[in-house]
Amino acid sequence: MLTPRIIPCLLLKDGGFYKTKKFKNPKYIGDPINTIKIFNDKDVDEICVLDISFNSEIDYVTLTDLASEAFFPLSYGGKINSVETAKKIFKIGFEKVVINSSFLANPFFVKELIDVFGAQSIVVSLDFKKNIFGKLSIFNKNYKTVNNPQFYLDILKTFSPGEIIFTSVDKEGTYSGYDLNLIKGYNLDGLNSNFLINGGASSLNEIEETLKNPKIHSCMAGNLFVYKKPYNAVLINYPKKY
Repeated sequence: MLTPRIIPCLLLKDGGFYKTKKFKNPKYIGDPINTIKIFNDKDVDEICVLDISFNSEIDYVTLTDLASEAFFPLSYGGKINSVETAKKIFKIGFEKVVINSSFLANPFFVKELIDVFGAQSIVVSLDFKKNIFGKLSIFNKNYKTVNNPQFYLDILKTFSPGEIIFTSVDKEGTYSGYDLNLIKGYNLDGLNSNFLINGGASSLNEIEETLKNPKIHSCMAGNLFVYKKPYNAVLINYPKKY
C-alpha cells in the first residue's frame, strides 16, 4: 500500500479551475497553470483533476500544459470511455486516470484498462448521496442512482483497481467533516485497492485523525486548499507537515 497522502482535488471547467458545493454552483478559483505553479512551491503530494465540463470534449491543450508544469503526480478524470482516450491522457504525462460514469455504464471497462495499463494507474471514483430515507446510493448525473453500492464494490473485487475514491455529494464543499460511513458501511474484504475519502474535510486536524483509520489510505479535499476562512477568499495553500 502507498504512504498516506493528502490530495487536493481540483475541478476543471472551460479552461479554469472551479469549486462546487454539493456538486452544484461552480465558482471560479483561478487559472490552472498559475494554480499548479503555486502548488509546485508547496511540495504537494499529488493532485487530482476532475473535468466537470459535461458538454465539451476533453481539453487536451490545458491538460498538456498542466502536465508540463507540474512537479508532482497528476491524476485526471472526465470523459474517459475508451482505451485510446486513456492512452492519450497517459501520453500527455498524467500518472493515473479516474473512471466514474464509464464504470457505472460498463464495470468491465475498468478491467480492460487494468489489463492494458496496470492496476496502479487506474482509479475508480464513486460518488455517494443519501436518498430521502437517509440511505446511501451511488450518484451520477448521467445514469440513474444506484441503490445497491455493494453490488459495484463486489464487482471491483474481481479486478481491484489501484485506488477507489469514496466521495460524499452531501458533504462536498461544506466543511462538515468526512462521512466515514462511505468506508465502514460496506464489505470491502477482498478489495486489493487503496481507499481515498473525499467530501467535507473540515480541517487539517480532521485529516490527520482520519488517516489513522487503517481502512483509509489517503484523504482528498478541495475547499481546504483553495479557500481561506471565514469568507472563503481564494488562497491556494497546502500543509508543510502532516
